[in-house]
Amino acid sequence: ADITFTKVVLESGNPFVYNGKIDFESYCSDIGASGIDFCYILLGWNSVAEPEETYKSEAKQFIDLLLSFNPDMKIVLIGLQIPSLDGCANNYGAFGVYSDWRTLQEYVLRLDGLYAEISKEYAGNVSSINLSGQFDTEYNMQTVQMFLTWKNVR
Repeated sequence: ADITFTKVVLESGNPFVYNGKIDFESYCSDIGASGIDFCYILLGWNSVAEPEETYKSEAKQFIDLLLSFNPDMKIVLIGLQIPSLDGCANNYGAFGVYSDWRTLQEYVLRLDGLYAEISKEYAGNVSSINLSGQFDTEYNMQTVQMFLTWKNVR
């Protein structure tokens, strides 16, 4: 059945913000960690309409904060998947850039290029992963429960 989208509820807070500032030391203390050695960052769809230079600047600002906390940290920027053609905005009332599959496809590919640029600027600390293969929201999962044995699979 179709999903009926009724409203957006914004969650308050940010796990890294303490007294109005990003504070990784306090975050680590709260979760009982001695530090952060690796960070995987998925920067998502919420900034799709933002100019690329602004997006890049904000991403670099966050990376700089991470590296000021631990200069040896390894950071991976994770790209987005291209949305399914038949599932893009069909069920939740999206409009503008979020309802145009071709625009979203171009955005994902530009974002992968942007992540590669950022990675070069922070060589040795930052890398990126391109995940832009299409994700089919309508047909990618089983519709019935299946039990497979090794004999069935071969």
